[in-house]
Amino acid sequence: MPQVTRKVTEPLLPVSRRQPCFQGYGAFASSRGGVISVSMFRDAASAKAANAQVGGWVQTNRLDLLPGPPEVLTGNAAIEGIQAATAVP
Repeated sequence: MPQVTRKVTEPLLPVSRRQPCFQGYGAFASSRGGVISVSMFRDAASAKAANAQVGGWVQTNRLDLLPGPPEVLTGNAAIEGIQAATAVP
């Protein structure tokens, strides 16, 4: 997981952060051995713009890192609350 997280987050997180309505990002190891990442934006247009910008990179670079193509889901947050936290090794 650390290799995947680093290789994906380092180039892609700056793309999301450049979007004007970026709120946050998180990456997690799933119980099935995969990686789940969540990007949060204040509006759908910013989320779509960020997704379009990173889509090509993911298709080109994911083959050695991820078992299959990414699944993109969108929706509105039911609960809002983001608290800064430190990474847990």
